[in-house]
Amino acid sequence: MKNIHLNKISISNARRFAKDVEINFGKGATILLAPNGTGKTTIFEAIELALSGSLKSKLGDPPNALIRDGKKELDIRLDFDNDLYCEVAFRHGQTPLLKGDHVKLFQDKLTSLPYLLGLTHILDQRGKFWFVTSDQNGAGSSLDKLSIGQGLNKIFSKKTSLIKAVNQEIINLENSYNEELERRNNFIKVIKDRDLASSDYKLVSLDLIYQVINNGHVIIKKKNADIKLNQQALSLFLETTKDLLSSKIDSHSSLKIKYSSIESKLETYEENTLLIKTKEADIESNKTKTGQLNEKIEDLKVKIKADEEMKSESVVKKDHSMLMQKHLRLLAEKREKYQQESIDMQPLNLQFPKKQDEFAESCKDLEAFLKLKTEHEILDSEIIQVLNKQEFVNKLRTLQTQLEVLEKQNSDIEEKNIPDYEKIKFELTQEIKKIESDQIKNNLQIDQTNQIIKKYLEGSNAIQTSINSIAKHLPVDQCKCPVCNTDFEPEELQKQIKIALEWMNPAAHKMTQNLKKLEEAQKKFVDDLEKLSSDLNTINLKITHERESLEDTKKRLSEILTSFPNCINSNDALNFISSSIDSQTGIHDQLLEKKKALKEMPSENTITDARIKNEKIRIEFDDLKSEIQANESLIKLLLEEIVCLEERTKGHNLEKLTAYISVLELEIETSMTLCSQNTIMLEKFQKELNTLQTELHKINDHLLQLRSQQSQIETEWFESGLPDKPNPISLFLAKSNIENQQKKCSDSLSQLKDVQQQLVAWKEAESFIELNEKVKIECGERSEEEHLVFLSSRVEKQEKKFNEMKNKNETMSFIFRKVDSELNQINKYIDSINEPWSELLQRTIVNSRFSTGELLKSNTVRNKPTAQVGAILNGNSIPVNQIASEAQLTDLQLTFMLAMAKQHHWTPWRALLLDDPTQHHDLVHASSVFDLLRDYISDLDFQVMLSTHDSQQVNFFRRKLDNDGIENKVYRLIVGRDGVFADQI
Repeated sequence: MKNIHLNKISISNARRFAKDVEINFGKGATILLAPNGTGKTTIFEAIELALSGSLKSKLGDPPNALIRDGKKELDIRLDFDNDLYCEVAFRHGQTPLLKGDHVKLFQDKLTSLPYLLGLTHILDQRGKFWFVTSDQNGAGSSLDKLSIGQGLNKIFSKKTSLIKAVNQEIINLENSYNEELERRNNFIKVIKDRDLASSDYKLVSLDLIYQVINNGHVIIKKKNADIKLNQQALSLFLETTKDLLSSKIDSHSSLKIKYSSIESKLETYEENTLLIKTKEADIESNKTKTGQLNEKIEDLKVKIKADEEMKSESVVKKDHSMLMQKHLRLLAEKREKYQQESIDMQPLNLQFPKKQDEFAESCKDLEAFLKLKTEHEILDSEIIQVLNKQEFVNKLRTLQTQLEVLEKQNSDIEEKNIPDYEKIKFELTQEIKKIESDQIKNNLQIDQTNQIIKKYLEGSNAIQTSINSIAKHLPVDQCKCPVCNTDFEPEELQKQIKIALEWMNPAAHKMTQNLKKLEEAQKKFVDDLEKLSSDLNTINLKITHERESLEDTKKRLSEILTSFPNCINSNDALNFISSSIDSQTGIHDQLLEKKKALKEMPSENTITDARIKNEKIRIEFDDLKSEIQANESLIKLLLEEIVCLEERTKGHNLEKLTAYISVLELEIETSMTLCSQNTIMLEKFQKELNTLQTELHKINDHLLQLRSQQSQIETEWFESGLPDKPNPISLFLAKSNIENQQKKCSDSLSQLKDVQQQLVAWKEAESFIELNEKVKIECGERSEEEHLVFLSSRVEKQEKKFNEMKNKNETMSFIFRKVDSELNQINKYIDSINEPWSELLQRTIVNSRFSTGELLKSNTVRNKPTAQVGAILNGNSIPVNQIASEAQLTDLQLTFMLAMAKQHHWTPWRALLLDDPTQHHDLVHASSVFDLLRDYISDLDFQVMLSTHDSQQVNFFRRKLDNDGIENKVYRLIVGRDGVFADQI
């Protein structure tokens, strides 16, 4: 189908939009200009909803957020070329209802429409829905919505389930085959086992066998066993009895070993018993001695503690007395130093007033010199400023001349150029209106003529039909007329029939000629209108150019007038220059008079000498002041220390303290001597106590070893089941009893070996009967040979099914290998988008990381299509959304969409719907995007709808389109009282 275009969108009650808002589109570009939050994105969402009936990924399902607040319904209609349209009616909370020519526009792609629009048509403002930011599975799923390889992907997606089902069927058939094979083999084995068991045996009575086995059982359990008299029960009874007898024999053998071990330890047991009694007596003697020593040690510790406390009290008293002695000596020193400092302070107090007056006089002289210098410098600065202003005012004369030239240009444009062009425009407009009026009248005449011709022709249709029929069926070489029998050449005969048809109704022929003339006139009207429209567009461009020149000139005038305060024209500017020069000259003269009235400015040397003198006097004054303050602080500190020491030493005398300290030192020495003597005695008693404790520890260790040996022997005795405590008589009786029991068990085991052979004969006889019965049950009504043939046929049948399914599995694997190979070729075709994509990126992104190498890599993983958009960083492919800026991501998505739209024509509507694609771009960067869009419009006949909030970018893009003669429209979205509406600029 030929390319079609969207002509108009009608929106009612979409978010902030008013009711029945219409936007007329056309070929080329349609630009929407509005501040953020006005409703640009709403228009793109409305278009997508009218096309696909869903905004599930963006606004949920149903998209209630798109309906205007306070309203319950939303209606959107898109009108295309050839009277095609797409319409949606959506009521709050219900499913949107689509109506229109969706199938003609999108064929079988309706279910994949939201994904395909995102690949080739719509650039959403929100980056989370972009292809370049999708994960591998999401990107692969979007590409799968294209017709390329879609069928193969559907087949390949079934691979896992098919292989799983076939493998399960193979396992089931193999199990069935194995079951039939096992059944046949088991039947053959049962027959063989039955034939081997068919022999003659002499059997002993089961009652006699039971009595022999029961005799052994009674030896162990001391009672008869209740057992059924059959081979199986008696065999089990035999084995149980043998196990009991063997276990009993083993138990008796173990006991004999234990009894021998105990017998070897009985002598040691008796010796240890005597030693334990001796050691217990030693322990009692040791404890008595230890108690006596502990009492002596405690008495000595009490004495030592008392002596230590007496010594500590004496030491504390001595330390306190020595501290008082030190304070008294320090007090005498402080009093002497205080008297000396007071004497040294007197000459300094007399010198201070003189030095203070000298410093004040020096400061006064220095301030006078500096004040005079400052006054001279201020006047010099003001004089320089006045001279600079005079120079600036003189430079303004050039700007005033430019003002005069620009005012003349404005006057020419406003009074001459624009009125002349407007007059021409008016004349062209009137002429166009006149031609359009004539065209309407002419068109009316054409319609009337057609109606008259139709009425004339209705009466002669039958005759004309007959003649036409004759003319159609005449042979090509016929020369004689079928009506009048006149001879003609074949070509002449056809011509005469045609003339007869035309003159069958002369009035109709004449009106037909008039109709041709009217149609020719109509064509001339169209040509004239096109020429006049072209001339009118040229005049409009000239008017626009003149007005832009006028605006530019006015802007330059405003900029220049900012240099002339309160001036509105060149005359005011000239007066401003004259008055400024006069004013600055008067100010300059006044400043010179003030400078003459001042005293002569002091030289730098004079000021420097004054500063040095002042600084020298200041340093001497500060030093004297600091010295006086330091001495006053020292005297004050000494006085405070004297008062403090007097308070501390009140009531104490130095001589008495010295004598008291000597007495305390004697008491301390006496206490130390007593402590030393008692400590020596304590150490002696402690050593004796340690010796006794060591002996007691050794006795306890030995006693513990003896008791442990006794305990081990007693434990072994009791574990062997012997009564009382270990003794030789009990041990001898126990050994005799064990030997008698062991002999009875051994005799019984010998008898059971003979009985076991008899039970084997009984088992083989019963086995033959049992196996023969199994064969009869398995064969049923068939003979053994017939049943074996039957089982073999079932095995062959299952084996055939199993082999057939394995062959089908190999065929299916071959098909999937071929599909996988084809999908690899398709992935290479999809990846071929990288080359045109890189070419587009080179025109928009400066960073070569994105414009070189393969960005898109598609593959099939786990039977599902995947794709990833990544750039090479440090040798690894990193997803672009992790390293690209917002502007770069936008350019990546836009250029990808442009490349896909150019390569994949899945719908005849070739359009680019771009929601603020340059929101992160400056004008220079946006220019490269606009160049791409312009090329797609002019070279590939794409229709572009672009929104933005930047009026500067709108004007720039529009001028590009106008310069190339590309049709464009600009709508401004305006918030009105009833909601947002679109106003064409």
